[in-house]
Amino acid sequence: MPEESNKKEVKYSTKFEDGKDITPYLAAGIAEGFEESDNPKDEIHAWSYLIGTGQAYQLQGWYGRNANSLIEAGWFDKDGTILKEA
Repeated sequence: MPEESNKKEVKYSTKFEDGKDITPYLAAGIAEGFEESDNPKDEIHAWSYLIGTGQAYQLQGWYGRNANSLIEAGWFDKDGTILKEA
């Protein structure tokens, strides 16, 4: 009998393109623009993380409004899954 796992599959980004772990601070900083990144795809991974973890809705309203706009525009699913690439 296969062993069942209680682990939920994570669909949002947990690492940047260079393999560096995404933290709440870095995700918020890259999304807002006060942290710089050499890779433009890092902004997509940052938003994926913020949406998938729910952080976008716990921070100031700007993050939640932008997250909803990105979901409505088809960039992300509500679980943070990336649907489009830059």
